[in-house]
Amino acid sequence: MKSKIDRRIVGGFGVLFFFMLCVASWALEWRGLSATINSETRYQVQWSDDPHRPYTSDENSDQDFYELLGVEADLPWQKLHFSFYGRYAKDLDGTLKGSIYQDILETSPERQRLDVYYAYLERQNLWRGLDVRLGRMYIYGADIVHMDGLSLSWDRLFKSRLDVQLFGGLIVQMYCNLSQDLVGGFNVNVHPLSDLDLSVKTVFYRETSYRFDLSWRPFEGVKLVGYWELINNHSRDFNVDLLVRLPKVGTYVGVNVYRRFWIARDTEDDFLYDYTFSIGDGLKTDIRRFYLSKEAAYWEITLSVTQPVPKVAGLVVYGKLNWRWLAHDKYEDFFNTDFAKYSVGFSWEEPIGLKGFYIDSGFSHWRENRDWSPIYESESHSYYLDLRQDLFNRLQLRAGFYYKDEDINSMIEREGSKVLYGAVKYFFDREAHHKWVEVRYEYNEADYFEQYGFSSLNLLMVNLGIKL
Repeated sequence: MKSKIDRRIVGGFGVLFFFMLCVASWALEWRGLSATINSETRYQVQWSDDPHRPYTSDENSDQDFYELLGVEADLPWQKLHFSFYGRYAKDLDGTLKGSIYQDILETSPERQRLDVYYAYLERQNLWRGLDVRLGRMYIYGADIVHMDGLSLSWDRLFKSRLDVQLFGGLIVQMYCNLSQDLVGGFNVNVHPLSDLDLSVKTVFYRETSYRFDLSWRPFEGVKLVGYWELINNHSRDFNVDLLVRLPKVGTYVGVNVYRRFWIARDTEDDFLYDYTFSIGDGLKTDIRRFYLSKEAAYWEITLSVTQPVPKVAGLVVYGKLNWRWLAHDKYEDFFNTDFAKYSVGFSWEEPIGLKGFYIDSGFSHWRENRDWSPIYESESHSYYLDLRQDLFNRLQLRAGFYYKDEDINSMIEREGSKVLYGAVKYFFDREAHHKWVEVRYEYNEADYFEQYGFSSLNLLMVNLGIKL
């Protein structure tokens, strides 16, 4: 009986989604309404070898369905703009407690969720440049605030020297309930010079939190960016980035200095401010803060260089050096220690004339300094490779791997992780790429799986994307 209900739920959501597309297609022709709809429908299945450890679930597979929907619409005659993004998720086969596949979806009522990330109506230029936004939204203040409420914004006041934003409402927590719901604050940005921006951002939630930002281009090719955060009236961290570009050779040099302050546990948990964490060793993106579950105070310095190779079209090489040391030796524990890391790599667009081919590869070495506990592994090497081939402006092939030879903080020798993946993406429309289907496969090995009684995990995803 439950399986029939599940099919009806999924089918009903599909009918509703089809109806929304039909209405949207009609609305595009109504009184000049301009609307864009993005949809991604996903089916995924995961499976592994049969678990063999006692007291763990013997489940070896999981199937889930997802529908992601985004809508952007303008009503020109009223200067109104509507934005929506949400996700429906359904566990199709049921996941037992204690399974590695169990997550927030499987523990939700009826094993399904409908999450609305943002849905707001904005009236632009309501009065002398005032923009009013009402609904569910994200506010980028002292940090990211997710709320249901009201935002008032004035941009480029006093001859484009001042921007002001006021906001307030009920805080949104998708997966937990906080004891206090009201949140509010203001953001003030000042532009005293064309190349200098200063800002003060606040959040009022239980206590007051602040963030002070600086962005300055003192010379051509030189940019200085920094911030200082105080969370609940306590210094949380400060960050300084210096980026220098040498135009004659195309070199980018970056210097980052970061200081994390110690914050008491009861204060730190008042608000979820730090969302950044390390998810890989890719050199294409900026370094993400290495977030640990119980971070102590520390310093961190990163040097990075990006260099296009002369006379080799499309080839760029990268290098990064990263050092962290604890502010006090007494903070060293299982989660916190001094470390050094270096990374090197390259990306190459259409190497040796291979049209539509792209390659990205790199290597990293990580070494910790653990004086207090020599039994833990303190050194690790990792490698990654990403390949992409575009064909006929319709077909995209992707493949790659990630390999780490040792798990830091593990007492087991040669226990690391491995990821292999491959994907095929086909575009139904040759030019716009508004309709596509993708099939992706991933193979994962990690010592983490051993506690669930198996050694590897497989993932197969089928995605269908439509933009109207």
